[in-house]
Amino acid sequence: MKLARRQAPERLDMTPLQLLNQHNMRQEKEKKLAASSRDLSHLAFIGAPYWSHFTRGDPYGEFQRDKNLLKRSKGSPNDERPKAEPADPKEPKEEVCRVRVQSWLNMLAYLVNLGITYGSLTGAFGATNEELSEKYQILVTPAGYAFAIWGAIFTWEGIFAVAQMFPSLSTSPVVHTVTPWWIFACCFQVAWTLFFAQDLIPGSLVCMLGILLSLVTAILRTDFLPEISLKEYFLLRAPFSLHCGWIIAASVLNINVLADYYMSSQETMLMLAMVCLAGIAVIVALFTFAAPRADPLIGLVAAWALLGIYVELENPENLLNMNKFNYIAWPQLVIESVRRTALVLSIASACAASIAIFRSGWQRMRASDKSLTSDDATAVI
Repeated sequence: MKLARRQAPERLDMTPLQLLNQHNMRQEKEKKLAASSRDLSHLAFIGAPYWSHFTRGDPYGEFQRDKNLLKRSKGSPNDERPKAEPADPKEPKEEVCRVRVQSWLNMLAYLVNLGITYGSLTGAFGATNEELSEKYQILVTPAGYAFAIWGAIFTWEGIFAVAQMFPSLSTSPVVHTVTPWWIFACCFQVAWTLFFAQDLIPGSLVCMLGILLSLVTAILRTDFLPEISLKEYFLLRAPFSLHCGWIIAASVLNINVLADYYMSSQETMLMLAMVCLAGIAVIVALFTFAAPRADPLIGLVAAWALLGIYVELENPENLLNMNKFNYIAWPQLVIESVRRTALVLSIASACAASIAIFRSGWQRMRASDKSLTSDDATAVI
């Protein structure tokens, strides 16, 4: 009551204009209060840093400025953000130039490798592969038909060399990843052809291991890339698996040929043959179960090579030829044991390839499901 008595005279002494101004000021305060309550309701979405402006007693100063910045970041019509600097026109040109050089280097490496390899069949660089295979006939030499796989290898790698020239694939991360290792593999293979033709077996083994290392590195580095499409896999990635699978078998053969080159004993040759056959099985298992992406082509090529050994040992005329280099009188028991071992490992490699096909499909399905789940989560956010 006392408070009312004190305020009443003041209100009575005020003019109508002053009363109207006081009423308007009260309405403005109520509007600001309502606006601040709405802003508080959106704090959870705007962000915790804005809450500090209220705790410091500045609900309309810094907070309002931050709100304006938030509106500008969303593309407000009054956006006065500084314009981005124009991109350097040299960068796209340099990138296009780099891609073109990369594509032509891949094509050149393929053509040189193809020309040197098939030129060696004519004896242009020395003895032919067929002549040297008869000279160094060993327990793990495959039948002649097995080497026909080179036709498939060069055909598929030719498809790669042509496909990576197209703009739709030339910028693929797969091409960028495999290019240096593919060029290394071609250089090592050209060198191997020349060393082997000159009967320089130690040098040929070094080159063969260089081919193997280059192809394995290209495969594994590609497998660590994000999920690649089926088109990229069959045109840009799979040819190297086919090549690598055969080089694994060829490396085993080259190791045994080196031992024969140095005229090793019967016991050493048998030990190397069995260890190398087991090594093929281990490598197939690794590419099936331990690799980032299961590789069925490694198992299929290994099965092909091991089957070739089995067929060759069925009638080992060249192996038992007394006029051959480093002749060893192999007992029939040993020959039959190695032959059956090759058959068992060939079947096991084919089974591993089947498992790898299933595992590869399962990995692709899981990757597809994860991408769909992440897309749905992004849409909800």
